[in-house]
Amino acid sequence: MATGKRAKKSDWKISPMPKKKAKLAVDRLYSPKEFAKIALGHVPESMEDHWFAYFENNRLNIHRSWSGKCRYRAKIIKKGKHYRLTEAWARNAPNKTQSAAFLLYLIDAMLLRKKVEMPEL
Repeated sequence: MATGKRAKKSDWKISPMPKKKAKLAVDRLYSPKEFAKIALGHVPESMEDHWFAYFENNRLNIHRSWSGKCRYRAKIIKKGKHYRLTEAWARNAPNKTQSAAFLLYLIDAMLLRKKVEMPEL
């Protein structure tokens, strides 16, 4: 979403994270400027854009755009002057290490607009 408008849950047809999910080992610190970008989320603008993301109640929710299924949920809380990603969960995560790496990739590439390589899956 290029407008700088914050994505909301109601911006996309989505389904919630299932009760059965995998907890991922993550811990990452973000600056206030980075967190502001993360909190904006992301609304897809074309069919080639595969993700919808919104931030609500200290949780970053990332959904597949076509199915609306919640694939990742991450808890981000303020710690001093920074923001810390302290917990994360994934839907259908047979390999938790790969799922954690892909979640961090999505945050970096999609929300922070960093030029990063996609991890091997």
